[in-house]
Amino acid sequence: MIITRHLINSNIQYSDCEQNRSLKSYNFSLLSTRIDAYKNLLQNQLFCKRGERILIGCQPGLAQTALIFAASELGLVITVVDFNRIDNWKTKDYIDPKTKLLSPINYLFTDTRIASDKLKILQIVSKIVIYTSNNYDSAELYINHNKKIIPLDFTKNDEIFCEPDSTYLICTSSGTTGTPKIISHSHKFIFHLIKRNQFFYSGKVGVSTNLQHGSSFATYFLPIITCNKVTEIYNYKLLELRQGNYTNIEHLMLPYPHLIEQFLYREKGHPNITVYTLSYIQEQWKKELNKNVKNIISFFGSNETSGPVFINELADDNFQETKYKKIDDFYDIKFGQKGELSVTLPHYDSCTISTNDCFIKIDEQYIHTGRNDLIRINGVAIDLESYNKVCKQNLDATLVYDSVKQQIYLAIWKNTDNFQDKIDNVNNYLQESSQYSHLINKYSVLNYEEFLSGIKLDHELLREYFRKNV
Repeated sequence: MIITRHLINSNIQYSDCEQNRSLKSYNFSLLSTRIDAYKNLLQNQLFCKRGERILIGCQPGLAQTALIFAASELGLVITVVDFNRIDNWKTKDYIDPKTKLLSPINYLFTDTRIASDKLKILQIVSKIVIYTSNNYDSAELYINHNKKIIPLDFTKNDEIFCEPDSTYLICTSSGTTGTPKIISHSHKFIFHLIKRNQFFYSGKVGVSTNLQHGSSFATYFLPIITCNKVTEIYNYKLLELRQGNYTNIEHLMLPYPHLIEQFLYREKGHPNITVYTLSYIQEQWKKELNKNVKNIISFFGSNETSGPVFINELADDNFQETKYKKIDDFYDIKFGQKGELSVTLPHYDSCTISTNDCFIKIDEQYIHTGRNDLIRINGVAIDLESYNKVCKQNLDATLVYDSVKQQIYLAIWKNTDNFQDKIDNVNNYLQESSQYSHLINKYSVLNYEEFLSGIKLDHELLREYFRKNV
């Protein structure tokens, strides 16, 4: 019950999509030698220790896959960072709360030399930075800013240091209503989860994102690469998604709505592909069914549960955007008096997650009605439903609650006519509803995409922005 290369389906053929749609093809034998090479690098050159944290900042492909299994066999902890930053922040070396929580990172592997803001920040919180060159024959190490080129050693390495109860990956909770916390999952739990999730996949599968979100890793990439029914894997770099050749594949993970929009409306004529996502399925995508897509399946879960706990399918005859169904009995689920979902995770001694997501059960269907987080500002509970409703009636905006500073912020996504009057409308409602315990303390017009972490709006990032910049 550990995650090693022995779980990989050795018959899978791999193709990495390079520039201009060219493919670099290889098999398990080549992949295995690269796993050995990275294990030898980590062991013999970096002297890694079990339990240290590794951040694999490589695009999907040979290097990323090899590093995932090399780290796993050595007992390193794969760290998933839902990273974001705002370029116009005054402090360019600002570290967002989630990245700070996961720091320090022992090893950062990257396959790009581009000095992006993201890479600069990750380098700050990482003790050792390793650049994997395109020819895969050597690696560049940066220790205390000193560069050292290390030839890779492809000697076979069978040593296994992980155990069933070893931590396999860490990420953070969403931080929607409070400070995020570290979420960790063991080899044993992930092992059983990927075995359970394999039934979704078969044939030729496309991969575009693997380590961008804590709950996606064990729902897509790991079940695919270990599934006996999968024959080929095509790896696409995110920047090259628009140029990808999808004619050969039957399954594709596109976690974010904008990527699905890109695929549906720019990549025409793929009626045999099932797309998987971590977000809501949009009603308007229905008209693309059987023309540009065979099906779209939405996975409902969280970093705490991984998942999926429920799924929704565009091809369902009675499709609704918020209607989900239970897959099996892998998770034990219960509902509170107001429909609040709690999930008990198997293969842990005792682990029950209160998700704060609310559902109405109708027959065997589960209608998602929103969240039920209880937040108090100035001693008075926030009426999330009514506050959010009034906010949406007046503005394209989001109310952000800061229980630490005991303040309420208004993030406005689109400027409108009678701008100040509409802000006043929302503010007046908050004050009157709370007997003047609640008011909008700060507001700002912002870019929505800059505050996304994974698929969700990052409320902790918003709180940090308002605390420091408004």
